Amino acid sequence: MSEYYLVFDVNLNIPIALAKTENGRVTILAGEAMAECTFDKGEPRLDYARYWIPLFLSSYSWHPAIGEYIDKLGPPQGSQAKLDAWKEKRSKRRRAEGLTPAEIESIRDMKSNGVSQRRIAEHLGVSKAFVQRLNSSDPPTL
Repeated sequence: MSEYYLVFDVNLNIPIALAKTENGRVTILAGEAMAECTFDKGEPRLDYARYWIPLFLSSYSWHPAIGEYIDKLGPPQGSQAKLDAWKEKRSKRRRAEGLTPAEIESIRDMKSNGVSQRRIAEHLGVSKAFVQRLNSSDPPTL
């Protein structure tokens, strides 16, 4: 029989993963893939209790909380995927810091001509938030 566990981060006080155990195997359904280390042969391990605690959620897949946590936590992600996302965000920030006044003026022109913020951000390699915060009269903020 399947059991569904919510892996909870004790220090941050937030759920980090949703796991399913069945026949001694653990499958991470949503959230941080490293949460698999909190199980041993399908049973919760308590030696990680200072950091992550697996909390029993349900034995039934139709339990409404399971769908809610899948939506909230997103697809399973390993640490490498999170690191790659962070690096991309950092590179966009550095690119925004290095924009010339002519490029900033071209952003303002494109915005006034009705070009979408997403397309402007993709074209210049900056974040959509940067383009949004760039008002025509204010200096740009990062």
